[in-house]
Amino acid sequence: MLRKVRVSWALGEHEIEYRWAHEEAPSERVLVFLHEGLGSVSLWRDFPDRLCQILGIKGLVFSRWGYGRSTPRRPKERWGPDFMHRQALDFLPAFFRALGLEPGRERLWFYGHSDGGSIALIYAAHHPHGLEGLVLAAPHVLSANPLSSQHGGPTSDPADP
Repeated sequence: MLRKVRVSWALGEHEIEYRWAHEEAPSERVLVFLHEGLGSVSLWRDFPDRLCQILGIKGLVFSRWGYGRSTPRRPKERWGPDFMHRQALDFLPAFFRALGLEPGRERLWFYGHSDGGSIALIYAAHHPHGLEGLVLAAPHVLSANPLSSQHGGPTSDPADP
């Protein structure tokens, strides 16, 4: 069943659509599903239900603000390049508070796809308490040679990444 919760955080107040998968599971583990850049609750379809049933845990499926039936972006609103950091560091803790989830009491796992995977990595780096693990599909990560000329290093080899 789709529900909505009002979340107050650094960028204002937003109504967020969410649902529980396998809500009756007795486990204190919660698998949080973080969708890709064009995703939403409905685009996950029954995958969270099937996975959580197999694992015997609860799942939290939601549409980040600006997606699905959550509060839409205002016309002509542009998100800065730090939008995934804001989602991970500002929004997620406020969302968890609004739902009464306490990382540490509930043992959180993240399943993040694409943008959602990057948000999961950023959250994990800054909030490791109460987070048991990550399952990531195609997160955006940058692996660069710090000695390459593109990054101010000493080499000028055109074949250098």
